[in-house]
Amino acid sequence: NDNHKLEEVATLSAKDKEIGKLIAEVFSKAGKEGVVTIEDSNTITLDFKDADINTVLRVLSLKSKINIVTGPEVQGTVSIRLENVPWEKALEVVLRTYDYVYERDGNIIRVTTREKMAQEPVITQTYVLNYTRPQEVQDAVREMLTERGRIRIAERTNTLIITDIPSILYRIQEVVKRLDRRTPQAFID
Repeated sequence: NDNHKLEEVATLSAKDKEIGKLIAEVFSKAGKEGVVTIEDSNTITLDFKDADINTVLRVLSLKSKINIVTGPEVQGTVSIRLENVPWEKALEVVLRTYDYVYERDGNIIRVTTREKMAQEPVITQTYVLNYTRPQEVQDAVREMLTERGRIRIAERTNTLIITDIPSILYRIQEVVKRLDRRTPQAFID
């Protein structure tokens, strides 16, 4: 069918009506066919056939209210059907299926190829802990590491040794600051 159009299938809440309009605009400009259903504030249904991956990522950006930045290396078409899934899961599935990776820094997600991410330099930082045990912090920050990130503990000095890309180390530093605090004491008379 040469006359592609967006089929908007959803009862949108007042909050999501604006997102729905933006999604319809994205598809009409792209000239592609797709179905986007916003289930609630956290889930989305996507049904795309041969849609540009950047269009799909823009839809996810609009839904999540997260900025998604892609480089010129992110290209291709996407055919995908996902029903009632969290937007984060939809993003991960799309990127993993088409062999892209992402790095999140606050409300910005940068999408690139594995090769380009692997070219980014890694650095090592140490964090001397004063009030908490390194194992507790290690468990909390392990999920934040990229594929190339590593974390080690120096028990004798109560230190974490973390190697990763700079933007991840910045986020980890903020978490370490929050976790390494003196435990409040309760005074009983």
